[in-house]
Amino acid sequence: MDSKHILPAAALALSGLVAAPAEAQDFGIGTGLTLGGNVGSLGGAAGGLPLPGPLVGLEGAYWLNDALALDFYTNLGVIVPDGGDARFDMALAVGILYALAQGDSTKLELGVRAGVIGIINATTAPGADDEDADLFLDVLLRVEHWFDNHFALNGQVGINFRGDPDGNPGFSMLLGAQAGLGVMYYFDGNARPGSGSAAPAAPSRRSGGSGGRSSDAGSEEPPPDPESGAAGW
Repeated sequence: MDSKHILPAAALALSGLVAAPAEAQDFGIGTGLTLGGNVGSLGGAAGGLPLPGPLVGLEGAYWLNDALALDFYTNLGVIVPDGGDARFDMALAVGILYALAQGDSTKLELGVRAGVIGIINATTAPGADDEDADLFLDVLLRVEHWFDNHFALNGQVGINFRGDPDGNPGFSMLLGAQAGLGVMYYFDGNARPGSGSAAPAAPSRRSGGSGGRSSDAGSEEPPPDPESGAAGW
């Protein structure tokens, strides 16, 4: 490609990326229930802090276009030991949802979230402080189905990587599996596959001649001027 054509082509591509999401922007809010379970320790203190379950979550999703959304998530989990006080885990996370495939009313989505977990009364784990903070990463495979333009149900399975920077001894990481169900309400109704309004196609212009060939506006003859007398000839 000639260098003088590169900048116009790049500008056109960028304008397409910026303009495309405008048709499908939508914000939704919902809640869900996630069941989590330990798979194993990945280093540091054996076992680390166990994953609580079930987790009651609150989610917000902002779809930039039909295929990509920003995901905001918070949840609360409780562990009630056989003896001693209950432990509470509260997580805050941000991530993305990417639609791998879509049907008329369903999307198959890949989700990735990263965040921090605040732990209250963590003394159920040996050597843990009463309050602690962990880092985590969720990788999810999710199916979301819309019953109408606003109400959707989702189901997900995934894995959870959880790290404790203050583990004893040293940094510890725990691997967990999870599955859950959730409901979402979308305010504008644009996130549902196929619900975005497409721009109308430009009508084709054809000449009135018997050949039916296309004609641009510049080739059309103006109508005769009644005052000039040309209409009588």
